[in-house]
Amino acid sequence: CVGVAFVSDGLLVAERSIFACADPNNAFAAAACCAAVGWPDNNGISLCEHEHERVSFKTAKQRCDAHHDGLRLCPTPANTAQYIKDDGDPSCEYKNELAAWVDVPCSVRAQVTPEGLVSLVHTASTGLAAPSHLALDSNEHVRVGWAGGLYPTAENGCAAVGGVCSVRGDTCVCDTTVTTEAVFTNSSKMPTRAEVLAKLHIGSPPPDVFDSGTYAKCTSAPCFAASEVEAFHAASGAFDERTVFKVVVHGEAVYLANLKSTVAIGAFEFRNPPSIMNPLVPTLKDGGGGLRDAELEVEALLDHLVHHPNTAPFLARQLIQRFVTSNPSARYVASVSDAFSTGAYDGESLSPRGAAYGNLGATLAAVLLDPEARSPSLDLDPTHGVLREPLLKLLH
Repeated sequence: CVGVAFVSDGLLVAERSIFACADPNNAFAAAACCAAVGWPDNNGISLCEHEHERVSFKTAKQRCDAHHDGLRLCPTPANTAQYIKDDGDPSCEYKNELAAWVDVPCSVRAQVTPEGLVSLVHTASTGLAAPSHLALDSNEHVRVGWAGGLYPTAENGCAAVGGVCSVRGDTCVCDTTVTTEAVFTNSSKMPTRAEVLAKLHIGSPPPDVFDSGTYAKCTSAPCFAASEVEAFHAASGAFDERTVFKVVVHGEAVYLANLKSTVAIGAFEFRNPPSIMNPLVPTLKDGGGGLRDAELEVEALLDHLVHHPNTAPFLARQLIQRFVTSNPSARYVASVSDAFSTGAYDGESLSPRGAAYGNLGATLAAVLLDPEARSPSLDLDPTHGVLREPLLKLLH
């Protein structure tokens, strides 16, 4: 369910007269099948196993090739008037919003602003147009982490090794090269929990949602000895790009793909931004999963912010400053931060849910019951107390 924004060896995902460039390994579109001869492409049918199903390019091609009527994957986008399941089963419910795989190569270029922000530009050698959010001058910008803070600029003529960029107004439009590699490759040495969290940035579905036999838990001596990390590998048993690592963050299991994806523009490069959204989602309605994927991406962002290591001390300081003192000691902040992270204060959770990350009952108890909040001697300290915020001081 998690992909990356830039792809290499992309293939078209087409919907009527527009297209996007998608990773063929991801389940982004439907199987639109046409007769090998004598059947116009716009009379293709869609083969699915359940309503609104989206599959990978490989699965789509296999379904068409295996059909008893001698179908093939439509070579051009199919504006199918009737979408049926195989053998006349009930409708796939695409409702004329079919995003179908087409065996046509495509690429994703980057349009770089003077500030280093990037927008995606999908291109292909067809008469179709990319949707507005994936076209030139879309102003749909993404902030990326440029290596060394360096990137091509129009001010410097968009100079890049290989001449892969051209000037467009005050932006650079550049060809991209995507490289993907495994982060941890030595199966005889398990990475630590800290190393997994620091180096893996792309999520993975839990291994048990895949077909039986796809993944196996690593049970070698190094894996067995690792108490904070679990590894799940494919049939080869090696640590490769398919390996999934499991760690626990604040009581919740987190699965991360053993994958690093880098986007290069000449000598410039940045980490490929992860994405949950289907590239055609903004043009699809509820049946295409657009609202679902948008909600999942927002939830993923909120989870990332809530569980970020800076969140607990930030909230601790803000709460102390609002309830007790504007100048809390580092010990006081650490005590409240620990209560937020562990869900308990002085051994008590103070919540029906028990001790859990983000327990505000324990957090507020740590704020109000700490010696710095209750000691009368601190009233004599000129650095203790609450300053009025500038606007309130001005008004009152």
